[in-house]
Amino acid sequence: MSGQVITALTGIKTEITISLVLLVAAAYAAPEPSLPLPSIIGPKPQPEIRLAAELYGEGNWSACRTECRRVLAAQPGHGAATLLLAIAQARSRTAPTNTLARLCISEKLTPEMRGVARCELADALLDAGKVDSATGHYKAVFQSTRSRALLQRSARALTALLRDHPSIARKSPGLAGQLDTCADIWRRSPKPRPAAKQRKRAWTALPVEWVISFYRTQISPAIGRRCSLTPSCSEYALRALRRHGLLGLSIYADRAVREPEIVKARKDPVRVGGYRRYRDPLTEHDCWLGKQ
Repeated sequence: MSGQVITALTGIKTEITISLVLLVAAAYAAPEPSLPLPSIIGPKPQPEIRLAAELYGEGNWSACRTECRRVLAAQPGHGAATLLLAIAQARSRTAPTNTLARLCISEKLTPEMRGVARCELADALLDAGKVDSATGHYKAVFQSTRSRALLQRSARALTALLRDHPSIARKSPGLAGQLDTCADIWRRSPKPRPAAKQRKRAWTALPVEWVISFYRTQISPAIGRRCSLTPSCSEYALRALRRHGLLGLSIYADRAVREPEIVKARKDPVRVGGYRRYRDPLTEHDCWLGKQ
């Protein structure tokens, strides 16, 4: 009898320990991304670029570069991935600004994408102390863009440059008047949010994340994409772990069980990279955990 009691207590103790570990993992899971996305990415990025957009939002430049390269390997010439990769390289200073300079005139990108690239190039030049060159790029965006977001961004930058560098006003005498003309538009916009700090991670889930990341970057490109859902199972698991720590394993297990039925039902098909996939986003299956 006493042996049975001890066994029962041991089982309860084990369950409590596991529960505490999972709660700690969830408590240390990251908050939502805090770095604003470029206007061309928008609040709802394309499915194939969504993880890269999340990494961008965290300011995790290294992981963002890796994910963008993975997208480009599957879909060469993907505009948003090309732009995000160039921005991540510029902000982490792992590549010269020549890449952004090429994107500024690339016919493969939309005018708004080129405008974002030009603003990022201007930011990099300004950080390097090349005020006149940066001013020229901001002016080019300000005078040609049809995007409200880019107008606001370039106008704010030019206003600060005119204030801090009187020589710019002498070289561009009509610039201040142009800024005043549309002041009601860009002055009403919210001020840019500060750059995001690296978010606190659920360290207990990191080993699993490393394994999945290795699979996505080293194995998946060699064997080809096998998953019929979007996001793919590896991306789904990675995002679940990043957002919810070890609890993400249970969310992924649920996905693995549901996948055959989703494919069989052929519900909500979408085209991703020229292939038919079936939509099954993480946000529709983790609401019971609340916002981490």
